[in-house]
Amino acid sequence: MLIPFTPAHHAAALRIWNAAAPADFPLNERLLAYNLIPSSGESLAGRLAIENGEAVGFVLASIANIGWINALAVHPSAQRQGWGSELIQWAEGWLREKGCKRIRIGGSLRPFAPGLPYAVRENLPFFEKHGYTSPAEQPYEYDLARDLGDYQALYAQPSHAELAPMQAGEEPLLLEFLTREYPGRWEFEAREFIQNGGRAADFLLLRVDDAVHGFCRLTLEDSERPVERFYPQRLPRPWGQLGPLGISKAVRGQGLGGYLIDAAAVHLQTLGVRGCVIDWTSLTDLYEKFGFKIYNQYLSLFKEMQNEEGRSQNEKGRMKKAEGRSQNEEASIPHSSREAHILHSSFRILHSTLTPAAQLAIRHRGKLIHESAFGFLDPETRQRPTTSDSLFDMASVTKLYATAAFMTLVEAGRVTLDTPVREILPEFDGLRPIQPYENPLEWDKTVQVTDQLGLVDAGKVTFRNLLIHNSGLPAWRPFKDQADVESAYRMALGTFFSYPTGGRILYSDVGLILLGLAISRLTGSPLDEAIHQRVTRPLGLESTRYLPTSQSHETAHIAPTEFCHWRGRRMVGEVHDENAWRLGGVSGHAGMFSNAREVAAFGQSFLNASILRRETIAEMTRPQ
Repeated sequence: MLIPFTPAHHAAALRIWNAAAPADFPLNERLLAYNLIPSSGESLAGRLAIENGEAVGFVLASIANIGWINALAVHPSAQRQGWGSELIQWAEGWLREKGCKRIRIGGSLRPFAPGLPYAVRENLPFFEKHGYTSPAEQPYEYDLARDLGDYQALYAQPSHAELAPMQAGEEPLLLEFLTREYPGRWEFEAREFIQNGGRAADFLLLRVDDAVHGFCRLTLEDSERPVERFYPQRLPRPWGQLGPLGISKAVRGQGLGGYLIDAAAVHLQTLGVRGCVIDWTSLTDLYEKFGFKIYNQYLSLFKEMQNEEGRSQNEKGRMKKAEGRSQNEEASIPHSSREAHILHSSFRILHSTLTPAAQLAIRHRGKLIHESAFGFLDPETRQRPTTSDSLFDMASVTKLYATAAFMTLVEAGRVTLDTPVREILPEFDGLRPIQPYENPLEWDKTVQVTDQLGLVDAGKVTFRNLLIHNSGLPAWRPFKDQADVESAYRMALGTFFSYPTGGRILYSDVGLILLGLAISRLTGSPLDEAIHQRVTRPLGLESTRYLPTSQSHETAHIAPTEFCHWRGRRMVGEVHDENAWRLGGVSGHAGMFSNAREVAAFGQSFLNASILRRETIAEMTRPQ
């Protein structure tokens, strides 16, 4: 049951939010009460979800020029029961009734956050399911922060300019400047601040030749706007916030923007502020010059509302352009659906000639538009037809999931691409010989990569070398012949080289085995748990996992691979790769199982930058 949200429900909302949100995003009464005061021209409403007489979730929505889902939270005890969908659908219906044509998650006039916090990115599939997408040109916003305790001024005061606190009575100068230079949200917020009796000194004015040509807003612990809005709890107190800020077009190019930032930071420092946040910005490179680092990250999410016929405004425009086409069947099928039909037919032919079981999943513009399954999981008896939920051994596609998990650690600052492997795996060190390695296809023969002789220093191999496969490590070693997991890892850590590091590209399972071990060392968790927590769980990939029969011995939904003469049985639900099997079925190079639907969703995550930043993905995919 949903009931109207009222001031009497504050305590329930605080309890739900603080149970559902990470500890880094606490909500208190001051911030909640402040954010529930409608701004001028804004309508605000909410609903509380009640189950068995207890509040289990809430949603707050508002509308001015666009619509916002201000806050949405469901208590962990009531999650995955449909409450989130019911609450967001109510909010969308209310906004639609108000004439809303576009909805944003967060970023309202009194925001709880600029968007979906990256810390709860595992909820992204929920919003995608409800039609929310990120703008490709700027999917992320950031809060930046630093400790001002050791801040040192970078700019001398210009002879013709000065930054100083606004004095009472100077508010018209601020409004005149903002109306001229920054009409819109910043001007609106300043007018509200003045109407609410905000302290004049919480704005700094930049005067150039005695005329106002810049401004900066400050938030302190006793300001009209709660500093808790910026979630500074991980920073030393006293807390402060800096921004928005800007200078007029007439004085740009004189270094005054840098002076303004620098002088504002010094001013906060003189007020005793330690932990300082610059919120809601994409200008990370600019503020990094002043020592501000990324503190929180948010994913921008929008949804175009549908009109009364049930078509979005974009779709209505496309339909109008389609007028005048011939009315034959092909023209009436959307382009993406025609392609899906062609691919489906082609895939069916390939399946019938190449493999006894197969799946096909097609995504178009971020949506799953087609999935199908072919053949049988038991080809001899033609029993157990393949379904879209059947699991397949992913073999070396596992490497992509391990790589994604590792790159989340890079983003978190736990390691870098150019960190020597020995810093995480100290056993991987020292001079080692170049020699041929065992041929995995003809076990009585070897593979010689180079005629060069000599030694290679394992201590100089970096994680970048492992990931671009130019480490010098052999492509394969027979870890399967070792007695146990520990012996196999010892062999990998002590392996020889096949060529000098950086000398060529040679696809290497050994390198990814070491990468998987490094992920375990960095996270303190088994590799399968680390990938689950950092990749598959945030993406909602419930079927993608190592050891698919570990919780249930049921194998009826798993595609077999081949009869393994070495193990004396057909592999069903066990990893086919012998080395991964010796490593307990969990390795950085092989071992995962999944289906086409979830592999496609994983691929989509790179287009959407769902778990990794776009700059990280660009680094992963550039020629190296």
